[in-house]
Amino acid sequence: MFSPIKAAAAELAIHTGGATFAFSKTVFENLSEARSHTTLVEAIRAAGIEPLLKEEGSYTLFAPTNEAFAQLPKDTRAVWLQPENHDTLAAFLRYQIVAGRHSVETMLAALRREQGPIRLKTLQGEEIIVTEDGRHLILTDARGGRAMITYADIPEKNGLLHIIDKVLQPAGLDWIVLTPPPSLAPPPIDEPASSSAGQH
Repeated sequence: MFSPIKAAAAELAIHTGGATFAFSKTVFENLSEARSHTTLVEAIRAAGIEPLLKEEGSYTLFAPTNEAFAQLPKDTRAVWLQPENHDTLAAFLRYQIVAGRHSVETMLAALRREQGPIRLKTLQGEEIIVTEDGRHLILTDARGGRAMITYADIPEKNGLLHIIDKVLQPAGLDWIVLTPPPSLAPPPIDEPASSSAGQH
């Protein structure tokens, strides 16, 4: 039987690099204090969606750790920090967010009711599929990637946060189509030296 991990302060600090979230703060305010999520915070700021996670409302954020982002293709961070890619980055991050509070208990109840997988529509527009695997809830993204909720049900002033071990990737966006920064452009190919030099 699935047993949700409760947000006890001591255990939460282990999962957030020492941060103990204040439940009176917003999702973004708490994330900003977590050493485990500095990459996510950097991406949120670069994409300009910080106000969304600070405003009044009710959201569920599936928050990938720094280790989860490290599994993305090399140079991803350098690419998303380019201003011309920020809109795409914003859409990518919105795929990690669902409207409303979706606790583990709520998702388990829906799984029992549907007798199978459930679908959550993200703020980006595409869906995440939720399934149960033993003692864990698994999120399957639009590309077939699987993320596990490693720490669940962290209440925030304006929503709920679950820590996950993979970045959820929508089907409609692809990092390889983003404009690479100049430093990542392939070097020019030198023309071979003329073989006629010195010939008569």
